[in-house]
Amino acid sequence: MILSTPETLVISSKEYGAYELKMIIRVFTLRGFYYVMAFLILCIIAVFAFSLREKKVYKTPYRSMARLDMIDTPISEDAAPPPPPPEIIVTGTLAQAGNPVPVPDAMVAPDQIFASVDEISTSSSQIGDQQQINIDDLPTDAGLSVQKEEEPNPDEFIVTDQDYNEVVSRVLPDLQRRVEYPEMARRAGVEGRVSIKVLIGKDGKPKPGRTIVEETASELFNPAAVKAIMAQVFPPATQNGQPVEVWVVIPIVFRLR
Repeated sequence: MILSTPETLVISSKEYGAYELKMIIRVFTLRGFYYVMAFLILCIIAVFAFSLREKKVYKTPYRSMARLDMIDTPISEDAAPPPPPPEIIVTGTLAQAGNPVPVPDAMVAPDQIFASVDEISTSSSQIGDQQQINIDDLPTDAGLSVQKEEEPNPDEFIVTDQDYNEVVSRVLPDLQRRVEYPEMARRAGVEGRVSIKVLIGKDGKPKPGRTIVEETASELFNPAAVKAIMAQVFPPATQNGQPVEVWVVIPIVFRLR
């Protein structure tokens, strides 16, 4: 049995079923809908009121522009006169006018007679028996060309009269004795091998600044290896009997004794 209103629902009977549940669901569903709608309306009103409060009206600032008329400046009569122009001083021999003084004929220099243009051209064509040379007939290009030899590429293969690697291998024992072991590597107990690619000139001397580190066991060995190679003179490589520049890889072994 249901007493009072749904808000103060009291169940006094043990009989309770679907009908009572339907009544309760309907009442509370409507109540929740009303609450939600009221909350949404309040939120919309609050947002609208806040936006009106924060809204500002920006006006373009007006800048007044004054009109200036060009007026000729009156010339004051009391103004100071312009400075005088600088005085130009002419230096030279001062000519003095006076009475002429007669000079004897012996002291008068004879008049010089100058040759005319026709006489000069005739005399120049008759002097000497040398062959005349026309400048326009001279060749403009003497045929002299200076060709600058280009260095070979480090990866370029150059054919030589002999196997240059074998030629260099004969000098390696002498080169190995020139190598100075780096002190830092000696203290650290580092050993290893360094392969340096170097450009050998036509005179058999390594060209400065033409070295490439191909392989190294430690960066400590590189300066000592390059220094020893640059101090060594190698047999020059030849091609058809003529010396040529060639790149070669030289191995240097660093080993503690």
